[in-house]
Amino acid sequence: MKDKTDFLIEEYNSAIKLTYHIDELRNKLTSFFLIFAGLSSSMISLFLEGKILNNEIDQYKSLSFILIFISIIGLVIILILGRLRRVQFEHFNIINNIREYFLYEIPDYKSITILNKDTLPHESYSSGSYLWTLIISLTSSLILASSLYFLFFRSESFLSTFIAIVSGLLFFILLNSLYRRISSYNYQNYNRTKSTNS
Repeated sequence: MKDKTDFLIEEYNSAIKLTYHIDELRNKLTSFFLIFAGLSSSMISLFLEGKILNNEIDQYKSLSFILIFISIIGLVIILILGRLRRVQFEHFNIINNIREYFLYEIPDYKSITILNKDTLPHESYSSGSYLWTLIISLTSSLILASSLYFLFFRSESFLSTFIAIVSGLLFFILLNSLYRRISSYNYQNYNRTKSTNS
């Protein structure tokens, strides 16, 4: 019995540490991407100021491909953040289950612990984690829109602007959909499966 208790305590501590570690990792990934976003902003600024601007179409294409590459990096980071968020939900569930195991005999223990099965976090449009990823989604979409604008650039052309705006919006919707899909976690389904298998 003591070995089982020690194991659960160790599992509990590991789950708490991992949830904090995921927050730190998310901050690092976001900083990493924003560095690339800053570089792309500088390139666009130089381009528009005419310091590297010329009439050769290859100049536009070179800038566009670099910006597309940066927007793809944003897509990959969104996928990583979505998976990390799901792992975080899984460990919130582990923490709650271990608390229930030790505290179920205490009357109204839910009033003692802030995290319990009624307060387990869920992804929502108002959550801090989603708003954090929104920074990357918006930035990536703006970078992609800029890249396509330059790729299809024609002097005083409506087409390039239209393509840029529509593509940016579609890319933003894609990023949000992928993040929501990957990060979604159903506590009830998990616990139901666990009960069935036991």
